[in-house]
Amino acid sequence: MEKMEIPKELKPLTFIYDLNERELEIFLYLAKTKEQLNADELSEKLNISRSCIMGYIKKLENKGLILKKRDVRTIRRGKPQYLYYVDNTKVREKIVNDIIELAVEVRKSFINYLNDLTATAWPIKKSSENGTLPRSTRSNIEIEQSNEA
Repeated sequence: MEKMEIPKELKPLTFIYDLNERELEIFLYLAKTKEQLNADELSEKLNISRSCIMGYIKKLENKGLILKKRDVRTIRRGKPQYLYYVDNTKVREKIVNDIIELAVEVRKSFINYLNDLTATAWPIKKSSENGTLPRSTRSNIEIEQSNEA
């Protein structure tokens, strides 16, 4: 099988989960085929060495993008064999939640950065007339306080 083309809409997953193209390719293959495959089968179907497949699988599993279950088709002594698969419903929910969580963190960091920048660029001065903060400073503080709530 030739290397799978990664849709541009899924490229952000490489950033969010720190995946390389091969890891994303394995994830997409399992998600699209809806098959449960062991490492040897994945290696054969994707033309990737078994040792590389095992490293990629471990990372995808640790990120919660693929699941595994014991392969009862093979009975061997020693280490058990596992089947790897993607539960599309669970992984869709996980990705959406992770994106929302990331967006909230980015927003908080950006607002804190802007507030720090504003505080150093324009020191807070109380209005001499009524002792209140200038309007632009009040809105920055209100943004910060609303995020803490």
